[in-house]
Amino acid sequence: MDVLIRRISPPSGTLSVPADKAICHRAVFAAALASGETEIRPWPSAQDCQRTLHIMTQLGIAVSRQADAVRIQGQPAGDSFRVPAAALDCGESATTMRLGAGVLAGVPL
Repeated sequence: MDVLIRRISPPSGTLSVPADKAICHRAVFAAALASGETEIRPWPSAQDCQRTLHIMTQLGIAVSRQADAVRIQGQPAGDSFRVPAAALDCGESATTMRLGAGVLAGVPL
């Protein structure tokens, strides 16, 4: 069987999804690995979501918070992730741990 794989343009634009705790984690990790700045709005106030943001800042990702939104300055393929000075504490957020472990497994730290 022959398979032809073609490179496609990276996605860009605006995506609207429900304000959901599970989605916010995924949005943060995707934004951290993307090129440029991503704004996530509305931003849930759940503690689990705050843990994910804190871990990103420990890894050197620039995060700025607004009243109901966050902005994340992405680093393609995690090229600029830095080794954290302390252990990454996911608190009680299993989603932060699972997704974070998967992302960090592919990052050159």
